[in-house]
Order: sequence, then C-alpha cells, then structure tokens
Amino acid sequence: MWELEKAHSCLTVRQAVAQALAGKEKLQARADTLDQQARQSLEQNPDYARQVEQLDLAQAAHREHVSGYEDLRQECALKRPTFDTNLVYVYLRGHAFGTDQYRRNRLNRWMDNWLATKVNYLANRKNELSLIALGERNEALQAERIALISTLSASVDAQLAQARDQHGQASIQPELDTLQRVVDNAKRQANAIQEKLGSYSRNEDPQYQRL
Repeated sequence: MWELEKAHSCLTVRQAVAQALAGKEKLQARADTLDQQARQSLEQNPDYARQVEQLDLAQAAHREHVSGYEDLRQECALKRPTFDTNLVYVYLRGHAFGTDQYRRNRLNRWMDNWLATKVNYLANRKNELSLIALGERNEALQAERIALISTLSASVDAQLAQARDQHGQASIQPELDTLQRVVDNAKRQANAIQEKLGSYSRNEDPQYQRL
C-alpha cells in the first residue's frame, strides 16, 4: 500500500515537472521571439552596428595578440631575475651608478668605475631597462585591449538590454525564473520519491523494516 502511494506521488510530481517544462518552453519561445525582434530593431541603428563591428575587431585583435603577449610576459619573467644574480651589478645599481642620482666620493667613484668595467655594468643596465620597458609596454597594450573590449561590450549589452525591455522581453524573465524554480523543486521531489522507492524495494526503508 505504502509503495503504491509513493509511486502515485512520483507520477503526480513527474506530471507537474512535465507541465512546468511545457510552460517554460512556451514562454522561452516567446522570449526568444522578442529577443530576435529586439536585435533586428538594433540592426537599423548605425551607432549600434558600428560598436558591434568595433567590438568584433577588438576581440579579434585580442585573440591575435594574446599568444605574443603571454610569450613576451614569460620571457620577461625569466630574464628579469638574471640581473639580480651578480652582487657587484646589484651593488652598483643600488647606488644608481651611471645616472644623475649617483652620489659617491672620489675614492668610491674610482672603485665603482673599476667594478663597472668588470661586470660590463652600463651595457647590462641598458639591457635591463630595455627589458623592463618592454614588459611594461606589453602589459599596457594588453590592458588597453581588455579595457576597449570591456567598454564596447558594456555599451552593446546596455543597448541590447534596452531594446529587449522596449519589446517586453524583460517582463518575461521573472516568470521564466519562477518556472525554472518550480521545475527544479519538482525534480528534487521526484528524485527523493524515486530514491525512497528504491530503498523500499531493497528492504532498506525504515518503515519496511518495522513491518
């Protein structure tokens, strides 16, 4: 008797799921139609079409450069630490040797000049600064590409959202969300009942064990 009641309950819940899904699919079809109408109306807007084209170009540029950006970033990350391995070089760099900020007495200057020739300081420092500048430029260009995509995407999405709202699609979304919650809840109930029936058939159900 108990098993028949659970089976009936499971059937009822499944029917509720099917009904909710049918309602959701019908409403989703209506939402898709309104979305298509909104997009078609925007196609007549030159400003929107221009921004979509710019977004496509920006995304294409990002895809084109992302590999080179990553390679250069890795190269800088590998080479930068090599300039910190020579203690003499690090010492001279710490005193800003070869720059307007270099302040040392005559004896120290003579010694620093001698040390600088031993480690080829000026040439290595130039290479380090070039590597730093290259890395910073690489990061700046990547940031510019990402910022442009973000700006254009926000503008395009905002215009599409406004067009959808004007065509009434926005008012449908809350009902779609509600129907989805109904479907999810009904599925959970059906699964719970199905699991209960499985336990009963395996003689694992507490009610069965009390018989």
